[in-house]
Amino acid sequence: METLSGKVVCFTGVMKTVKRDDEKKYLESVGGGLDLSVTPEVNLLVVGKTAVNAAIVNQASANGIETIDEEAYLKLKEMTKENVATGKTESCFKAFVERFPPSGNLLKPSDKTIKAYEKILPGELIVFWKEYGFGNYSNGLIKVIDPSEYSGSLYEWLGKKDDTRVPILVTAFGDIFFYRKLSAEDEDVSFLNIHYRKIDVCEWDLADFFEDYIVDEDNIRKVLREELFKEAAKEKGKITFEEIYFFVPALSVGGGENIKYIDKGNGKVQQSLLFKLGS
Repeated sequence: METLSGKVVCFTGVMKTVKRDDEKKYLESVGGGLDLSVTPEVNLLVVGKTAVNAAIVNQASANGIETIDEEAYLKLKEMTKENVATGKTESCFKAFVERFPPSGNLLKPSDKTIKAYEKILPGELIVFWKEYGFGNYSNGLIKVIDPSEYSGSLYEWLGKKDDTRVPILVTAFGDIFFYRKLSAEDEDVSFLNIHYRKIDVCEWDLADFFEDYIVDEDNIRKVLREELFKEAAKEKGKITFEEIYFFVPALSVGGGENIKYIDKGNGKVQQSLLFKLGS
């Protein structure tokens, strides 16, 4: 049995951590269910450490129903969650990867990074990191980033540290898309425009952001400045993962969105300089 999707489970005995009411809801959420006895619909019997009903175990054995302990059940549950997240990832990020092909030398997230953000960010984004990695996409038009690398820049602009605000993408011109965990159920993806010093909400759902907003051609033209990006790459050379294009002088002090004002340099340094310029 690879996952719990679509499976009907019966529990017998005292469980260390599993609560039957919670598992009923979870199993139903993945297309399965929970039975209190061994019925013809049951696919799996989970046996606790103590107070096990021998009659239920014998009935399961007689009917060829797989029997496992609580630890094995929890491992199956984790595998199921990962498979569900992977399915969402394939759907959620398909258009993103097609529109912004991954560049070479992508970096996979460390275990430390995964642990730091797996309880804050949606599972499908974590799975995307594992499958693809951090780096330039579409030659740097958009960058998928390790949040810990840009959190300092974001918090400097926000004026305080806030672990519920997590940078997830950086544009070729240093603007930051960040995820906001608003409540247990509510979220959004917002956009910090470092050149015009403003923040806008892009979408109220991470999947909608990746499926719709970021691949919208109008947003690619206006927000990501794709045409100016192509000009800059031709005139100034391609940018590395750590670099961005910026304006000299800055847009806030008279520069213009024109190739003659473009230079390139370290992204985090330029983000901080622009913040200090307007402070």
